[in-house]
Amino acid sequence: MKYITLLLSSLLLVACGGGGGGGGGPVASTDPFSLKQAYANDFNDTAAHNYGISGNLLIDIGGTPVPATLSGNGSVTQIASSGAITFEGLPARAKTKTFVSNAFFTSGGITLPTVVTTTSVTTVFLNANNDLVGFASPPSGTSTGSYSVPSGPVTIPTTAFVGSSGTIGTFNTFVDVSKRTPLGTNTISYALLADTASTAILNLTQVLAIGGAATTQVDSYRLTPNGGVTRLKQTGTVTGIGTSILTY
Repeated sequence: MKYITLLLSSLLLVACGGGGGGGGGPVASTDPFSLKQAYANDFNDTAAHNYGISGNLLIDIGGTPVPATLSGNGSVTQIASSGAITFEGLPARAKTKTFVSNAFFTSGGITLPTVVTTTSVTTVFLNANNDLVGFASPPSGTSTGSYSVPSGPVTIPTTAFVGSSGTIGTFNTFVDVSKRTPLGTNTISYALLADTASTAILNLTQVLAIGGAATTQVDSYRLTPNGGVTRLKQTGTVTGIGTSILTY
């Protein structure tokens, strides 16, 4: 699924220069949900997806931070690796996601004339057991690249029930594959929330801690018990800058 990508780099670039159910409220399904299979199904998805962009953040106008409303649209394309590859010397599978976003900013009731286009690329690595073993992003615009490897066990539960939550794993994040320059840590957790009698909402949360700052990304999906997965939205928040939302 998603792993510190587009929203975070898009917000950083800006700083430098879901769907719901029907009425009546959510219902807590009593079914077990195949969480690990859902993770694998999303990884195996290679379709293109479009999204709308919204949010509120600070933008730099003449050296002064100014509150602005974010709007726009974008799309993500996905390419799975062909043939055998390795990650950190071990067999793995990879999928690369490329996000291209076109954002507009409105401040003080005036829509700024410049369209900001950002591109973010992330490659995710899973092993044969569908365990997340790492992810990487090349440099994009003014943001640095990243290369993340586990700092301990990474566990995606095979099944989960509505109301369950926990930590999937923590990753040490570096500027590049050399691992000479650390950026910080990236902790991924999950929570399974009520939706309908036959579906649940999965929130995957990543917290990237760099120095004293934290960037949070929440990816929301609708699941069926057998592992069916539908993307809903992705919310990224950068401390001191603002929040941006992609809605599929």
